[in-house]
Amino acid sequence: MVVLKNTTNIAMNEYNEIRFFKGVFWGLLFVFPFWSIMIALFIWHCK
Repeated sequence: MVVLKNTTNIAMNEYNEIRFFKGVFWGLLFVFPFWSIMIALFIWHCK
C-alpha cells in the first residue's frame, strides 16, 4: 500500500507540473501578443 501511495503521489506531482507548465505556456501565448501591441503603441506614440 505504501509503494502504491508513493507512486500515486509521484504521478500526481508529474501531472500537476505538466498542468502548471501548460498553464504558463498558454498564459504567455495569450499575454505576449497583448504586450507586443502595447509596446508597439508606446513606441509609436514616442516617435
